This record gives sequence, C-alpha cells and structure tokens, in this order.
Amino acid sequence: MNNLTDQEILRLIRQSDRMAFDILYDRFWKPLYLHALKKTGSKDDASDLLQDLFLELWNRRLHLPEISVPLRYYMRSIMVYKVAHYFREKRFKEKHEENFAAFIQQENNLYNIPIVLNEDNFDFESAIEQVQACVSQLPDRMKEIFQMRHMENYSISYIAETLQLSKQTVHNQLQNALHRLRLILLKKNISAKEILLLLLFTQI
Repeated sequence: MNNLTDQEILRLIRQSDRMAFDILYDRFWKPLYLHALKKTGSKDDASDLLQDLFLELWNRRLHLPEISVPLRYYMRSIMVYKVAHYFREKRFKEKHEENFAAFIQQENNLYNIPIVLNEDNFDFESAIEQVQACVSQLPDRMKEIFQMRHMENYSISYIAETLQLSKQTVHNQLQNALHRLRLILLKKNISAKEILLLLLFTQI
C-alpha cells in the first residue's frame, strides 16, 4: 500500500481504512512536526498540534474534500492554519490584528483595490483551494521556486544550488511571486482570511 497515490489514500481514508490513514501519517508527520516546532519553539506544543491535526482528519474522514493539489501541500496548509490558531490562543491576537490591518491599508493604498472583509462562515477548504489556484497561475520557474521554498521548506541556498541560480535570483523570484499572488487574491476580491492564509503560508 505504500505506493498509493494521494487520491487513492484519501479515497481509502474516506472509507475508514485505518492502514491508509497510517500511511498518510508516516508520509507527512515529520515535516508537519518540524514546521510546527519551528513556529512555536516548543516540542510539546508542536506534538500537540500534530496530534490534533491527524485526529481532526480522522474524525472528519467521511467528508474529506477532493483536492486538486499535491497532498503534501494540502497537509502543510492545514498545519499553517493550526499554528495561526495556536498564536491567537497565546494572546497574540491583538498584535496580529494590528499587523493585518496595516497590511490591508498598505495593499489598498498600493493597488487601490478594496478588500471585502467578510469573516463570517469562513470556508477553510475553499481558502486552501483559492490560494493554491493562485499559485498555479505563476510562471513555471517562479512557481517551482515558490513551491520549493514555501511548500517544501527548502532553503534559498539549496534552491539556488539545485536550480543553478544565484541566491539573489531566487530571492527576487520569491519576492515577485508573493507580489503577484497578493495582487491575484486582491483582484479576486477574496476575503481577508484567505489573504491572511497566503501570508501565513509564506512566513518561513
């Protein structure tokens, strides 16, 4: 069963196949844990977030969505969202809201595109799909660099060496990618939380 594709794993998990769920865990627990550890600085909190993530996935296994992106990106997106909740519960909400308000004002001033702050009934699954759809619109090389950095967590040095580019070129491509993604999201009139998801997704 270790050769199962992403879609096959999800299909079996929807059928309450415990072995498929164990394969999912074995494939993704380590990078998810390391991401949580890097963000929280706490082994205990990172372990708790990891446990909560997989427990919630199993509890709602019958309703797992069809996804159009690699499963590792989907799993990482969920952990990003859980880390965001972690910090909100750690009483960083006020600072976060101030920073986000400043971001909204900056984007409005820069692009003159109003953002609709509709926070009600936020659909996280849809938000992930929206962000991933925007990533898919990037030019091929820019998309490759963005995914290596922000979805696979490779260092800029590793990306530069692997793709035979200078570190400055990689850095410039990442900055340009984030600029494009923000603009795409703004033009789509996407909710504030979906834009925030992109920002959290790229805070490496």
